[in-house]
Amino acid sequence: MKQAFPVGALTPCGIACVVAAPPAASHQSQSNSGLRKEVKDLKGEGKGLQSELDQIKAALRLLNTPRNPRFDINGAPSMGDAKAKVLLIEFCDRQCPFSMSYVDYAYRRVIADYVKPGKVR
Repeated sequence: MKQAFPVGALTPCGIACVVAAPPAASHQSQSNSGLRKEVKDLKGEGKGLQSELDQIKAALRLLNTPRNPRFDINGAPSMGDAKAKVLLIEFCDRQCPFSMSYVDYAYRRVIADYVKPGKVR
């Protein structure tokens, strides 16, 4: 035979029982409408997050897209044949010890082997 115990009562073996009444119908409908609103809000937040994620992906694609930089060299000092098929643009810091070692060795070789024969401008 089943026996109902008041809230907080102990069974003969010492186990606490909690008796709860089933929710009222009006409370249940309020609960359902609250849950529906939460689900709708979460769907809206999900769409917003997806939009932000798409924007981040697009920005990353732009960063990873190879680019061909263009330099305006009109009027800039240059050496070599103006009709050479290869143009070498040098960026160098003459105060940097590594750059100066480039100037002392590699630069002189580039001038002698490529610029003077007209292979490189």
